[in-house]
Amino acid sequence: MTLLRNRATRLMIIVFLGVLAFAYTINALRVRTQAPRPTSTPTASTYLFPDVVPPVITSMEVSNQRAGKKMSLTKKPGDWLGVDENGQAQQVDLARIPPMLQVLASLRYTDVLDSSEADLTKYGLANGGWFIVKFDAAGRSHTLRIGDVNPSGELSYVQVDGDSHIYLVGSVEMARLVFIVDVPLVTPTP
Repeated sequence: MTLLRNRATRLMIIVFLGVLAFAYTINALRVRTQAPRPTSTPTASTYLFPDVVPPVITSMEVSNQRAGKKMSLTKKPGDWLGVDENGQAQQVDLARIPPMLQVLASLRYTDVLDSSEADLTKYGLANGGWFIVKFDAAGRSHTLRIGDVNPSGELSYVQVDGDSHIYLVGSVEMARLVFIVDVPLVTPTP
């Protein structure tokens, strides 16, 4: 009887190993013949001004092209001086300046469009756009032209001077940047 058990045990072990080998072979063949699965990559988000950090921004000018409003801000030790479109000194809310500087330093775009003159009109960027933001940082001048928002209202069409591309940038960030001229961002482009 012991001999039978040993033979039965051995037989069961051999059958079990055979089933494992068969399953492994089938799985290996299935993996080799299967097409590679596409991987999903999130949309890259890249800095618009990668070399800019808030402490190096020394001046900023925000203008609403259509309403003719403008506010120029100049940094002085411990304060910011404000001047409106008429050259009149304006009281500057110092609590609002750091968020504006942070927006400029951390401004990211999610997509880039090639542009032509027709596109500039279509995206609200003809004649300089709705808003122009000029600022000096670390001895370099930058100009940002802001047009319409996209149909979902989540992104704004933006151009940087010296670049013919149109960038898609968060409209919430753009609103934080241009609030100082007291005019909301425009309605979405259809």
